[in-house]
Amino acid sequence: MSASIGSQEPTVWPSIPAFYFDEHHLHTLAKRYSKAYRSAKPFPHVVIDNFLPESSVDRLLDEIPGDGDVRWYGTASQSRSGKSSSKKLNELGPFMLHFLQCLNSSDFVRFLERLTGLDGLVPDPHGFGGGVHKISRGGFLKIHADNNWDTKLLLFRELTVLLYLNREWKSEYGGDLELWNADMTRAEAVVAPLANRLVIFSNSETSYHGHPEPLRCPERTKRLSLAAYYYKATHQIADVPKIPHSSVYKQRPGEKFVRRLAGRRLFERFVPPVLLDLYRYMRRRRALAQTSREH
Repeated sequence: MSASIGSQEPTVWPSIPAFYFDEHHLHTLAKRYSKAYRSAKPFPHVVIDNFLPESSVDRLLDEIPGDGDVRWYGTASQSRSGKSSSKKLNELGPFMLHFLQCLNSSDFVRFLERLTGLDGLVPDPHGFGGGVHKISRGGFLKIHADNNWDTKLLLFRELTVLLYLNREWKSEYGGDLELWNADMTRAEAVVAPLANRLVIFSNSETSYHGHPEPLRCPERTKRLSLAAYYYKATHQIADVPKIPHSSVYKQRPGEKFVRRLAGRRLFERFVPPVLLDLYRYMRRRRALAQTSREH
């Protein structure tokens, strides 16, 4: 597709081979993987290898922005963990932007609905929190359930889609995506972040995931992924409406968030219940406002 303005030279936009986002191909993928997705433990997810042609992966890697090429952001917890995300989709390269737009296309959304059984999914045209994610040596992402509410779209998050872009990634580097069960006793699924691997998983109150150990990759190597999120207007869990919240971090067996937990217990012991309820309410409001500002 090309476009021109006045006497300017036409701009030729890059494209992924049409087959990979063709409705028939995506429908075939949905039929192939829907049973595995819905029956997966500890919560619905699927891993699809070789999702794109390798030439397209190479082009995406060529457009990974450097530290000073785009604006990056991270929450306070992400800053401590070494994670950063691209802030604006329109700052990304043309091929990467094209790929992310494909993830927002009608055909891909229908693929996700057929795969998951969820109707009425809404993609995020703004890419809030999505786009490029990168984590450097020593970085980590503690086990958590994602924030479930988008303050701009006013919708609940239902699905996460990740495409990993890590060529020649070695197991000794760490960085595997761990999916933990609801009672936080063990990781029931572990996914290596290998290039051209697409991971789709549900977002719920107990979709606990992360890569909690610091990366051991070389100094110049980054753990890279592209992320997109999908939403719904309403969601019910056991007939109880979902309540908006920010990311909820969980401790693994033997892991202690010592300072925060000790201070919280002391605070809760001596503060009157009515003030404690007010504090918790204001804290939730601040967390949601912070999420909105980051977006």
